[in-house]
Amino acid sequence: MLIRMKLALYNHLIMYSRHKLPDEACGFILGESADFGYQATYLVPIDNVSPCPQHQFLMEPSQMMKALFSPDKKIIGIFHSHPLSEGIPSDEDLQSHWHTLPTHWIMSFQTQQPSLSIFHIKRAPLTSPRKLSFEIDQ
Repeated sequence: MLIRMKLALYNHLIMYSRHKLPDEACGFILGESADFGYQATYLVPIDNVSPCPQHQFLMEPSQMMKALFSPDKKIIGIFHSHPLSEGIPSDEDLQSHWHTLPTHWIMSFQTQQPSLSIFHIKRAPLTSPRKLSFEIDQ
């Protein structure tokens, strides 16, 4: 499975996440299914209302429900940032109910250069993440 996105979306993910530092940013990725996988088109930012926003995210319920039940938008993934850790799913990410979405996006600010990783998280007898490839189009 391949994920494609425009450079503008990639830059929006970085800018939004950077703006939310030192807290984790979060939201949904909208897009469409394609023969290669998914074409990501848009970020829907959602406020993080976690009591510990530097280490976890909890989407603001009314904003989350509005995005989830919008009939004209297809959610292809969940997005959040890791301000101080690498871009791999945490134990909390792996145990969340978001594994039902096809993709899980993590923007890491562990190093000077932001780094995006995208995963497919599958629940079977054991929860396992599989890193996905992505392309950025101009």
